[in-house]
Amino acid sequence: MTSQRNSCTADVRPDLVLFSPRLQFRFAHHQAALIVALRHALDYLLVRAATTPSSIAEPNHMDEKILHVVKSLSRANAGSFGVGRGGGNQFQQRGAPRG
Repeated sequence: MTSQRNSCTADVRPDLVLFSPRLQFRFAHHQAALIVALRHALDYLLVRAATTPSSIAEPNHMDEKILHVVKSLSRANAGSFGVGRGGGNQFQQRGAPRG
């Protein structure tokens, strides 16, 4: 079953959701719903900023929440949730050392 809203399409299957056949990202249903909701919120914010540029200077409560989520996702360590950072070299060297 394919679901489409605006320009966001998703191929919904019993065990996963595929957003793009070209990139083959796979998401669980709950994660996919969150991504679609975030996309909808970003579309709203973009349209609001384009139609009323002064609204960005003093964002309302909902705009602030959306901007906070975007800032959080934009941090350098945003993808590190649940990933151990033991320190040292985390990559395995292959072959003889260069030098």
